[in-house]
Amino acid sequence: KQTGIKLRVVKPEHAQYIEKFSTMFMSNDIPDIVEVPPQDYMRIASQKVLSPLKKYIEESPTLSKVLKTNPDVINALEYKGEIYGVQKEIGNGSLVYVRKDWLDTLKISMPKNYDEFYNMLVAFRDKDPDGNGKKDTIGFTASMKDQYSNEGFLAPILVDARLGFYKKDGKWVDGFSEDAMLKAMERMAKLYKEGLIEPDVFTLATADTRNKFYTGNTGCFSYWAGGWNDTINLNLKNNIPTASVVAMPALEGGYFFNRIAPSFAIPAKCASGNPEAVFKYFFDYIYDGGKGTMWATSGVEGVHYKMENGKPVALPALSAPEKARNVPVKTMIAGEGTIVPNPGYTFPLTDDCKNSSAVFAASAKTWDLVPPTPTFTKYNADILLLRQSVLAEVMKGVITPAAGMEKYKTTMKQYEIDKIIEEINNF
Repeated sequence: KQTGIKLRVVKPEHAQYIEKFSTMFMSNDIPDIVEVPPQDYMRIASQKVLSPLKKYIEESPTLSKVLKTNPDVINALEYKGEIYGVQKEIGNGSLVYVRKDWLDTLKISMPKNYDEFYNMLVAFRDKDPDGNGKKDTIGFTASMKDQYSNEGFLAPILVDARLGFYKKDGKWVDGFSEDAMLKAMERMAKLYKEGLIEPDVFTLATADTRNKFYTGNTGCFSYWAGGWNDTINLNLKNNIPTASVVAMPALEGGYFFNRIAPSFAIPAKCASGNPEAVFKYFFDYIYDGGKGTMWATSGVEGVHYKMENGKPVALPALSAPEKARNVPVKTMIAGEGTIVPNPGYTFPLTDDCKNSSAVFAASAKTWDLVPPTPTFTKYNADILLLRQSVLAEVMKGVITPAAGMEKYKTTMKQYEIDKIIEEINNF
C-alpha cells in the first residue's frame, strides 16, 4: 500500500534454493529481484547476468551514505570495479550453543580452551546430564551437509584451522593443506570415534540438526548467533521446560567466521526490463532507514506488530497465534542487523540474544569471497567434494588424518592447485 506495487515472492525450499537459483538464469522466467547466496556471488557476477548497481548506489539517498560511512559493507561485493548486489543485512555467523542446564547439573564451567571443551563433551556423554539413567546423550552436533557452512559450524573443533582458501598476511593460501588442518582432523577423528559428536553429522541438513537438538539429548549445537538463541531456547523448552542454552565464547586461539550476507541483485534481463526503476522502488525503499526498512524487518503494522504509546509491539506469528513474541517474525531483513539505520525497530531484545551477538562479535573474522578465476572456477566443485570426502573418511576411521592430508594434497595437484593460488593472488 505504501508503494502501490504488488510484490510476488517466490520462495523455494531452503535445501533446493541453490539448484533453483542456478537454473533460473537459463529459463524465461527471470524475476526483477533475486537473492544471491554469498558462495555464488562472485561466480554469478562474472557471468554478466546481473545488472550493475554501482551508479544507483552512489545516487541512492541512503546507500550512498553507507558507501561513505561503512564502505566494506558495499565494497565486499565489488567485482572488477563494479558492484552487482547489496548485502541484505550485516553478515552474521555461527557459534556454539551449550545446554546451560547441563553445565549447572554437572557443575561444569564454560570451557576456555579445546581441552576443556573436549572434557565437557565427555561429561555430557558419560555423566547422564539429562538424568534419565541411560547413557544416551551426545556431546556435540552440527550439520556438515553444506560445505560452505562447515567452517563456521565446526569452529570449536577447527580452533585456528581453515577449511578453504583464505588470505594469510595479505596472500591467498589453501587452509586445508596447512598443519593446523591436520591437527584439526586428528581432533575430529577422535571425537567421532569416541561418540562425542552426532553420528549422522554428514547427512543431516541444518533443519534436521535443529530438530534433533530440540529433542534434548545433545549438549552443544553450532548455529547462528543473535536471535537464534531465543528461537533455540523456545523450541527446546517446548520439549524440556527446564532446558536453556548459552553462547560459548571462542576457544583460546580460535575465532568465529563472519560471513558475507546473501545479497539482493537485479538480473540483467529482469522481468520489468527496467533495472533503474527496480532499484528505485525496491532497494531505495527497503533501505530508506524509515517506513521501508521497518516493513522489510518487521512486516505490516496491524499484522506483524502494533503501535502502543508510540512504540512498536510484536504480535504473535500468524502460524502460531497462541505464542507471544518479543520481536516480530523476520520478514526479509534481520531487524538488529540492517546496513542502514532502523530507528523504528525498538523491540526489546532479550539478554540471551544480546549476549549471543556480543560473544560472536568479540571473536569474529570476516570471510573473503574467493575471486572466480578460470582454474578455481573449473575445479571448485570438485575441491569442495574432495574436502568433504576426506573429512568423512578421516572422521569415520577409513583413513588416518595423515593419510587424509596426503590424499588431499595429491589430488589437489591434479586440480592445479599452484595455478589456482597464482591466479587468485594476481586477480
